Amino acid sequence: MATLDLTFTRRALPGPPPKLRADAAHVWRIDLGAPMAGRANVLSADEMSRVLAFRHEGARSSFQMARIALRNILATYTGVAPARLPIVIDARGKPQLDLHDAPLFNLSHSGGLALLAITRAGAVGVDVELRRETPRFEDLAARFFARNESRALSAIPEAQRLDAFFACWTRKEAFVKADGAGIANMLQDFEVSLAPDAPARVLSVKGDADAALNTTLHAFRPAEDAWGALCVMAPDVTVSGYDFAAD
Repeated sequence: MATLDLTFTRRALPGPPPKLRADAAHVWRIDLGAPMAGRANVLSADEMSRVLAFRHEGARSSFQMARIALRNILATYTGVAPARLPIVIDARGKPQLDLHDAPLFNLSHSGGLALLAITRAGAVGVDVELRRETPRFEDLAARFFARNESRALSAIPEAQRLDAFFACWTRKEAFVKADGAGIANMLQDFEVSLAPDAPARVLSVKGDADAALNTTLHAFRPAEDAWGALCVMAPDVTVSGYDFAAD
């Protein structure tokens, strides 16, 4: 499958959630600059402590708005009030809901844009990166990408190379987050496709192409200046997009 032309449908909350099938994943796009008046009190004491720990106002606001949106969206899927959602950290450091039959989720944000992935199909990871000028990004690729990925990046026309770098980076981050091992997992241990117009696929894990067969990887552009990727540890997952509207 080529880069996913994901359409985001506006959904105002509170309200009924879109139906989440067992073989589906929902990606919510969140504008962190949108007003969320009256919703700040949904955060837990731990979340508020983390908000206050940020020294930079922009980072503080982005984290706070992303967590507010997260709780309001998850509330529609679970029927539990946003402030009462039992969000806990599992043994691998991933947030999850301590509720019976709760969906799995993952959150990522970059600048003023966030993505929230929700699914019941399998472990999930999502990543978003704003496209920005990145000095010596090829050196970063040589350091963090698998050898074949770094070679493939060098073979791409120079005008497309920065987009290919961000396409690869978000795909790898989404896989790492779905895998659950976190950033400590060696990024060189697996390979993904990276050409911006190529199908988004996990090509191999530790040299084993068969290990990637039960993984769904999607790449998309959540904004003109951003790259996004979704990974679900299950095959043939269908993806739908929604815009979070806090009204």
